[in-house]
Amino acid sequence: MTATFIYIIAGYALIIILVYVIQEKFIFNPEKLKQDFLYKYDVPFKELFFDVEHGVRINGLHFFVKNQLGLILYFHGNARSIKGGARYAKDFYRYQYDVVLVDYRGLGKSNGRRAEKAMYNDLQIVYN
Repeated sequence: MTATFIYIIAGYALIIILVYVIQEKFIFNPEKLKQDFLYKYDVPFKELFFDVEHGVRINGLHFFVKNQLGLILYFHGNARSIKGGARYAKDFYRYQYDVVLVDYRGLGKSNGRRAEKAMYNDLQIVYN
């Protein structure tokens, strides 16, 4: 009975370690885009690039309107990329707000590896 208990505990510990190691695969669902990918929308926009670190560039899109009331800086969730961002931006620009959507490192056309501390720095650079 004691050996069985030890095997169960060891198996459980192994599962916990495995889940910890591969947890990002459960959390993030990145969509990578080729650097020559062309965004196409039926509203005015401009593609942006932010150099956040040596060799690391963050990609963004700026949807703009005439006589804007302000600017919304929109950071999407943990999946996909800003490629489908026009559907979110429309909720703001239809009320006369410019919208800037940004991809994180490793998503869309942004390069680099995801890292939580780096993300805070990247987003501060975009904000500035």
